[in-house]
Amino acid sequence: MEPFWNRPLSDRQLLTFMLAALFFHIIPFLMADVSYIDDHWISQYAHGSWLEQGRPLIKPIYQGLTFTAGAPNLFPLPLLIAITSMAFAMTRLVRHYFSTPSLLHALVPLPLFYNPFFLQNLSYQYDGPAMILSMATILYALTFTNSSALIKVLVPGLMIAIALSLYQPSLNVFLGLFCIELVRCLEQKKSCPATLKCLVTGWLQPGVGLVIYLVSVSVFINSGRDQFLPLNSHWGPEMIERLFFFSEKISLLFTTGSLSFGIPLLILALLGYGQILSASWKTAVGHSDKTWVATLGLLLPFALLLVIPGFSLLLKDFNPQARVLMGFSTLGVALFYLVHSVKTNRHYPFGLILIAPLVFMTSLSYAYGRVLVLQKELSTQVLYSLTYDLETQPRLKQISRFHFNGSPFENWLPAAEGTFRWMPVIKYILNANYLVMPQMLPRAGVTQIGLFTTKAPDLDKGFGAPLVDRRFYSIHVRDEEAYIVMKKIAEPEHYPWKQ
Repeated sequence: MEPFWNRPLSDRQLLTFMLAALFFHIIPFLMADVSYIDDHWISQYAHGSWLEQGRPLIKPIYQGLTFTAGAPNLFPLPLLIAITSMAFAMTRLVRHYFSTPSLLHALVPLPLFYNPFFLQNLSYQYDGPAMILSMATILYALTFTNSSALIKVLVPGLMIAIALSLYQPSLNVFLGLFCIELVRCLEQKKSCPATLKCLVTGWLQPGVGLVIYLVSVSVFINSGRDQFLPLNSHWGPEMIERLFFFSEKISLLFTTGSLSFGIPLLILALLGYGQILSASWKTAVGHSDKTWVATLGLLLPFALLLVIPGFSLLLKDFNPQARVLMGFSTLGVALFYLVHSVKTNRHYPFGLILIAPLVFMTSLSYAYGRVLVLQKELSTQVLYSLTYDLETQPRLKQISRFHFNGSPFENWLPAAEGTFRWMPVIKYILNANYLVMPQMLPRAGVTQIGLFTTKAPDLDKGFGAPLVDRRFYSIHVRDEEAYIVMKKIAEPEHYPWKQ
């Protein structure tokens, strides 16, 4: 009797599995219910600066869902809608890869959503659903088919433009998945002209998408995200530095536990890739075709690695955050796909090894959700302490205007010290470089807070001793204005228990 994991799945069964897998992965975010960075000020004003950031389609989505001209916070409704759309797109991708997909085949596209670095994207209650919809749109663009070569370029190009209008780094996902398409061309032993046609189509699609996007959106962008790193003597060293930075952050995933399944997974994937190249080489006719197979086979692994950071490497305004590493998900899909391509004389269920990395990525999601809760608890405690001082200090009741100066906090979270030690990548993903932001104070009823619009004043000149001096902040008064200054914590996170 055939094992249940090898039995073909119907469209309904495949979609149900995808919905369940995606929903199971977002449960920690539903339970944590944490407003993450930009969410604080967007929810306060029910408005985001998405047009200026080059993501103009986010606002109409919230306007359509709320039947208003603004963007009231609807979490988790947008997230649930987004993962439903993503489930349909991933179901389509599985059908694109496998004619009669089984349960093990259905695991192949899951790294797109289970990508550990994508946890930071999912942390945003407002932008997170848009990022998911962007990636779902990319999957529809990749799997679109039509007999007309022109339509096969224009329609996916339009879809890519829509995806970029939701979140620009999703282009890296398309490029990574297109590398897998070229691997499939080699696997199907397509001729050199047929593979070249696929290559040209695959480059024209994002090219058309970029043109549509830039023509329609670039005039509104004023955040500096559309400027590229200048080509001068500093370009090479800067590029190397950025590559080393992301390499260091990605290496945080590799612990003793993850290597226990990561190394066998990589060996199987390399075996499958070697078999594909070998079979394609043997069927290639002529020296030129063999050269083409060898060249493509050597370049594709490097291309897959480069699309992990993708275009973020080229931007002048470098973004070092985990959320830009959406391309890492396509490396996972490639490894999973190659494991399934391994052929042996006897039938071995190599696909079962995919369960281990998926369990690992799921564990990261749930651990990260608990860390979000710990960070929220610490922020809430400091917020309440600050609010108490503002309400109980007699001198502060006479102040007409408060100014707020935050200090980089560098993920200081003692309660999560154990999690950070055993799962170091979570600290990078968290990116909690604040305890309290001025946008959080209205939640406690404080409304007269302003920002330092210029360089923070020198508190040693004309301010005297702080009126309030706490562990995490101090409050200084001069004339009729007060300055709230968040302190930079330099203490270690590790506090050993005394026996």
